[in-house]
Amino acid sequence: MIKHICEKPVIRAEGYLSGKIVQLGPRYTSFVGSFRAQQDWLNCWEDYYHKPVDFETLRRINERYTAEIVNYEEKDLARIREIRNPNTVAWRIAGGVQPQRSDPRYAIEYGKMWDDNEQGQPSEPSIFLGTDYLIGLVPSAAEIGDFLIRFWNCNAAIVVRPVNLEMGVVSTVDCPNSSFMLVGRADVAEVIDRKATPGFDMHAEKGFLGNTASGFEEGFETSGAVYVDMDFPTLQMITASITT
Repeated sequence: MIKHICEKPVIRAEGYLSGKIVQLGPRYTSFVGSFRAQQDWLNCWEDYYHKPVDFETLRRINERYTAEIVNYEEKDLARIREIRNPNTVAWRIAGGVQPQRSDPRYAIEYGKMWDDNEQGQPSEPSIFLGTDYLIGLVPSAAEIGDFLIRFWNCNAAIVVRPVNLEMGVVSTVDCPNSSFMLVGRADVAEVIDRKATPGFDMHAEKGFLGNTASGFEEGFETSGAVYVDMDFPTLQMITASITT
């Protein structure tokens, strides 16, 4: 659901936290071109998932996703990108705190986030592993502990970083009242075939309700509904070439 906010020149979208990044793997070129890199990627899963059913689920998602991205062209990879816009913010609908973009503390934390990624960062996206069996590609600025936000009945996904202004910290440990700063657009493996499965997005419905299955215990909830405030240029970058 998307609606206009009269007092601000932004669009407010309702999305959901679909999981948290727990591991960053090789860059795209290495992943699709190196058997060794692929094996190392498969071996790292056991540090975070432990049940046979988890590995079966991850293997199925990974095989389908790898077959898809091996044919990615430059235009496909270019959509997986940093988006530097301090005016795009997110927060949990239930119990969250809406960040005030005019708050000097927010500007400081946003600046720190990009200061850490200013020097020598390659632009090629990396494959990642997340809670709730998330696998996909994220921009080079993404870090372990970042969250993925998705939207109803479409394949759009963004990477966000939790920040708690009361504590004055950007942290890989999320708190229930943390808000989120935009890192960029991600590409996430689909758990459903949208072309073959018309109707309701049941996975998104679970995400909105906070009922996703992480595959392992987490200290804080990694799912649930969120508001995302953004401007039109950011909305265009996030929704470019999406499928529904």
